[in-house]
Amino acid sequence: GGGRLRAGRVTRAAAAAAAAAHVAGFGHPAWAAMGATATLQGTTTQHAVVRALQRALGTVAGALIAWPLLDLHLGFWATAALVVVLQVVTEIVVMRHYGLAMLTITPMALLMTSLGGSVEGIALDRALDTAVGAVVGVLAVVLVHARHRPTPRSTRRAVA
Repeated sequence: GGGRLRAGRVTRAAAAAAAAAHVAGFGHPAWAAMGATATLQGTTTQHAVVRALQRALGTVAGALIAWPLLDLHLGFWATAALVVVLQVVTEIVVMRHYGLAMLTITPMALLMTSLGGSVEGIALDRALDTAVGAVVGVLAVVLVHARHRPTPRSTRRAVA
């Protein structure tokens, strides 16, 4: 039924987004997969498109916020403290406005990633990978909805 269709769509979109990001040479294809998956959590086509725009634009803005923070090369404890502050703000904001929450989620994710090694180009990678994922997610919603939308004739039969 519908659950299998949704799970299949999410799986295929995540794989396609990761593959597209990998082929494009972006640094973190998993972020593209997450971008597609997050987009597909929309309850309607319109909601998915809005989520995609919020995810992509919010991530770009969040990456711009993260860039100077990453250039500070903060130590572990300073990074951990900043991540805690960003997490608290995220929890306050996310239920009110998903796109606005991306302004704190993105720097938080990038700061945590920076603890594992090099940060060169990581903010740009996050923005590009997420945008690819959001676009693939929207395409998955539009294409699947277009293929599985009932025709007027089949709708009449279902009502009768």
